[in-house]
Amino acid sequence: MAIWPTKVTGNSTMFCPHVSTKRMALLSISALILGLAAVPPAVATTATGDKDWNLSNSLGGDGELVCTYGAAGDGAVSGDWDGNGTDTPGVFRDGTWHLADSCGGTGELTSSFGDVGDKPVVGDWDGNGTDTPGFFREGVWYLSDDRSGEVDHQFAFGLSTDTPVVGDWNGDGMTTVGVWRDGTWQLTDSLEGGVDHGFTYGATGDAPVVGDWNGDGRDTPGVVSGAEWSLSDVLGGTGDHQFSYGVAGDQPVPGDWDGDGTVTAGVAQDGADEALLTAESAAAAKVECGRTPIPANPPSGTSYKFGGGAGYPDIVTQVKFKKCPGEFTVVRKKSKLKETLDDADPGDVVYVRDSAKFDFTSLTKDHIVLHVPNGVTLASGRGRQREDGTSRGALLKTTVATEGRGMISVGTGARITGLRIQGHNDTNCIQENYPADPGETCVNSRGIVATGESIEVDNVEIFDWTYAGIALAPGEVDVIDTHIHHNYFHHNRKQEAGYGVVLDTGTSEALVEWNRFNYNRHAVAGNGGTKQSYEARYNLVLSESEGHIFDMHGDPAEENNPERIAGTDIRIHHNYILHTRFASVLVRGIPEVGSWTWSNCMARERKIPIPDGEEANFTTYTIAQAIAQPDATPDNPDDAELPDKFYPTGTRFFVDQKPGGAPGDVENEFGRTAEQCGVAKDLR
Repeated sequence: MAIWPTKVTGNSTMFCPHVSTKRMALLSISALILGLAAVPPAVATTATGDKDWNLSNSLGGDGELVCTYGAAGDGAVSGDWDGNGTDTPGVFRDGTWHLADSCGGTGELTSSFGDVGDKPVVGDWDGNGTDTPGFFREGVWYLSDDRSGEVDHQFAFGLSTDTPVVGDWNGDGMTTVGVWRDGTWQLTDSLEGGVDHGFTYGATGDAPVVGDWNGDGRDTPGVVSGAEWSLSDVLGGTGDHQFSYGVAGDQPVPGDWDGDGTVTAGVAQDGADEALLTAESAAAAKVECGRTPIPANPPSGTSYKFGGGAGYPDIVTQVKFKKCPGEFTVVRKKSKLKETLDDADPGDVVYVRDSAKFDFTSLTKDHIVLHVPNGVTLASGRGRQREDGTSRGALLKTTVATEGRGMISVGTGARITGLRIQGHNDTNCIQENYPADPGETCVNSRGIVATGESIEVDNVEIFDWTYAGIALAPGEVDVIDTHIHHNYFHHNRKQEAGYGVVLDTGTSEALVEWNRFNYNRHAVAGNGGTKQSYEARYNLVLSESEGHIFDMHGDPAEENNPERIAGTDIRIHHNYILHTRFASVLVRGIPEVGSWTWSNCMARERKIPIPDGEEANFTTYTIAQAIAQPDATPDNPDDAELPDKFYPTGTRFFVDQKPGGAPGDVENEFGRTAEQCGVAKDLR
C-alpha cells in the first residue's frame, strides 16, 4: 500500500501538473467498482462526508497527489476534461456530473446526463482529445461527444448485469466499450457493437480497471481485489504489474495524473463526516481509527502469519488515516525524525519513508533517545507490496550500545509498526570470544523500551540487541496492557541476556502473539518480580536458539523466602516450538498466581521433572520449574556452587492444563515436526 503525502490536515488540496500527452479513458463506478459486479448502483445519495482521493504517479508508488473532491456516495470517475493531456477527478451524482480541472478543484464543469441508478462511463468517443460522459443502462450504452446532455451514440452491448468497461483497445485514439462478467471480458473496437476481443482475466468478486499501463498507446485490462492490483500489458495476458495500493473498500480510479502518457493507480474513498473523533479521544488507549482487522488465524503459508511482513493487513497508510484526527507526516531525512516526534500530538502519525536507512549512533553516544509520545504512531511500510517488490520498511539503527535507555522509548497509547530496528551486535558474546575487555561490544543494549500503558508494537523486525529487542520498564506508570504481535525477533542473543521481549522491572504485563523468533537466547522472559505477567500464544519459534525459549526468573531461595517468587501469572499456549537443544519453558520459582503451559506443539521430546530435588539441567528437560540456591556470601562462600533444584510439578505450575481446567484436558504435543505441527509452509 502506498498513500502518503508529506503532511495532510483536514481537507488538504494538492494540484496535478498540466503536461501535454496522450489522454486515457477508463471506468470507475461507485458501487460496482468495489467488486460487487452484479449489484446495481445505489439510488439517491444518502452518505455524508467527503470523497477523498489518493493518486500515485507510478504503479504501486506513493500517493503523490491527495485531495478532496465530491461527496461520500458519489461515483468516482476520471478523465481529461479539457484536452490538456492530464486526467483529473470527477463524480457522478444521481445523473449530474461534476468535473474538476485539477486534483482538488471546485467543479468547474457541470452537466446533466443520465439518471439515478445508471452506471457512469468516461471516454473520448470521437477522438478529439477530450473525454466526455456516458452511461450504461440495462445493457444499452448512451454516450455524448460533449457535455450538452445530448445522446450522440446509442447501442446495445452486453447484459444488464454486466460491468461496463471502456478503453482504446486498438490504439486508434478513440475510446470504445466492453463488458466484464465474472472475469470474462468482451470488447468491441467500434461504437456499433460486435465482439472483437474476448478473453478471461480476473475472477468473480474482483473490480475491473482499464488503462495504458506501459505507455504504448493501447488500453489493457486489470483487476483489483481488495487492495491488490494485477494489471496486464496486453489483452488477455497475465499479471505484468502486481502491487498493493489503497485498502479494501476503496474505489479504484486509475489515471494519467502527471501527463506522461502512462496510466497509474489511484483510489477514491468515502471520508467520514465532520463528526470525527477528537484528538483527545484518539489518544485514549485502543482507539481503532484507520486500522484494518487482522484475521484471527489465517491459513498456514500466509506470508505475514508469523512475524508480519509481506501482505500484512494493518500497514499504516494515509488513505486509512484520512478518517482520523491528527496529522500525518512523512519523514524523509534523519535530522527531522526526532524533531517531528518531539512535536507530535496524540493521534498523530509519524511515517518514515520506506526506503530510509537512518543511523542514530551519534544520538546514542550522546545518550539521546528517540521518544514516541503518548498516543502517537511511529510507522513505516514493512510488507507493503510495490511493483519493484515487497518493502522491508525503514531501518533505524545504532552501532553502539544504548545500555538501559534504549534507542526508542514509547509512551502510553503509542504504537510502533512497520519498521526495522537494529542494534549493534548480533553475536552471543561468549566470554572466550571476548577474553579481555569487551568494551562496547557486549554491553547490554535495548532496542525499544516501553514506559507506559497500552503500548503496541507490531509488524517490526527487531534484531542485533544484546540485552533485549523490547524491554518493559515501568517508570512513573505501570507498563500494562502491552500488545506485541506479528514481529520478527532474531539475533538478540548475548549470554546472560539476549531476550526478544523482557519484562524488565516493576509492574509489567504483555500479550505476545503471532511473532517469529530465531537466534535469541530467550524469546520471552521476566525478571521474576511480583506483578509481572505475560501470555505467549501463537508464536513460531524456529530451530536456532542460545537458550530455553519462554522463561521467568525469580530471586534465590533464602531462609525467609523458601518459595521463591517467579512472577505472577504466566500463560504459554498454542505456540510452535521447533528448537530442540534447550527447554521450551522454564519457570525459576513459584508464581504468585500460577504458570500454565498447554496446547503447544514442540519438536523436543517430552521430559518433565517430577521428583523434588533433582539437579537442574536446562538441556535435558522440556517444561520445568526450578529453584535456585542462595548466592555466595562471606559466611557461605560455597553457596555459589550449589545447583538449581527442581520443584515437583504442581506447585502453582500446571502442564497440559489451562486456567480453570482439569489436568490433562489440553495436552501439549512433543517430538513433532513442522509438518506435524502444521507450520511447514511458514518456514520462510
